[in-house]
Amino acid sequence: MKKIGALLIVAIVFFSSHLPIYAQGEVADAWTELRSKSNKEFQSFKLKGEVTISSESQGRESELAFIESDMMVSDDPLGFQILLDIVSPMAGEPIQLQMYGMDGVTYSYNSQVDKWSQEEWSMSDKEIREQINEVINPEDSDTEITEEQSAFQDKYYKLEDDGDHYTFTLKEDIDGKEFYQDFDKAYDVESILDKSFEQSEDQLDDKQKDEYIENAKKIFNEESFAKFFALKPKLEASYDKKTGQLMNVELSIDADTELLKDSMPEEQAQFLPEKLMIQASFQMSEYGENVEISVPKEALESVNTEEVIEDDASNESEN
Repeated sequence: MKKIGALLIVAIVFFSSHLPIYAQGEVADAWTELRSKSNKEFQSFKLKGEVTISSESQGRESELAFIESDMMVSDDPLGFQILLDIVSPMAGEPIQLQMYGMDGVTYSYNSQVDKWSQEEWSMSDKEIREQINEVINPEDSDTEITEEQSAFQDKYYKLEDDGDHYTFTLKEDIDGKEFYQDFDKAYDVESILDKSFEQSEDQLDDKQKDEYIENAKKIFNEESFAKFFALKPKLEASYDKKTGQLMNVELSIDADTELLKDSMPEEQAQFLPEKLMIQASFQMSEYGENVEISVPKEALESVNTEEVIEDDASNESEN
């Protein structure tokens, strides 16, 4: 299943504003146009999404899980709301997860335990804004790209212009190793990882730093990308031509589970279905509009999980 997680990495490669997009070529020209129109600073938005996970064995298809998400992000005051509804025959009763962030605190709820908890943010609002704006509009975003970078975009993505939107689609039958090699040549994977690490370094302890580097190396390599593209992923994104804003993302994987078994214990792999299918759709809207985050009363009255841990540690030391 970790290989499927590489989909997020491809999405980052696909949409990342770290990649300068001023170039020649059909795909690169469209990116350039959108970049010139999009807002260069963090702003409020809403996101709705659906994810369906299903399996197929001996010609029979079964739905394993359906996840519905509703997310709101506010830029002033800084805050967020994430609601997830999960329906799965393996879980029995539907699961509801809620998360609210406001005034430097994250409040979380899980219907399986029917309990709220809270945790303070490790960064100030100002620090969070600075990091978000750096992702949206990095210092090198106005740098003209090289011929290799322009060629990479046109080689792996295709463009559709329907009048109101530009839709970018990851091409099919991509050789994962070749994709990685071309991307590394065009953008320098090591420099991207170094910059990502620098942005996160202040929020990580020594152990987390080691894990961050180790996990990054496991994902950003030829073998990982080769295994991921063997799953035949489909990925497309639509942007509003007037505003340059991302409006819709569609992701899908139709995987032969034989490709996953070598990364799982044999006792677990034997229960895998013949195929595993993932369909995901996300819609973004209301950019820059007023978003009100209202934290439930029960959440505000919940216990800070960090305080509980400290109290338990104190009691143990006394005993």
